[in-house]
Amino acid sequence: MFIDLTEVTWLSDSHMVSYDELTELSGLTISDIQQLLDNGALTPQENNSNQFNSTSIILLRKVSRLKEDFELDINGMCISLALLQKIYSLEQQIKSNKSNA
Repeated sequence: MFIDLTEVTWLSDSHMVSYDELTELSGLTISDIQQLLDNGALTPQENNSNQFNSTSIILLRKVSRLKEDFELDINGMCISLALLQKIYSLEQQIKSNKSNA
């Protein structure tokens, strides 16, 4: 009998991840993540330069898939991440408005 154990982490706006966790779970290379940081497309939490919102993992995974599918360079990755962040923000606003209504 084979038992497969899987660790699950619920990703939310309040959960923070370290730079190391981000690089491990995002699907991007360390170089890609560093370039996104250098270009300002990816920003850490204001109070700690080594902590990121866990939703960054979700967005970076999407960027990773787009990079592979469309052979994006760093500029394309930056634009994709900015648009994905905007979409996520708008989705959160819609959810907030529905719960307040």
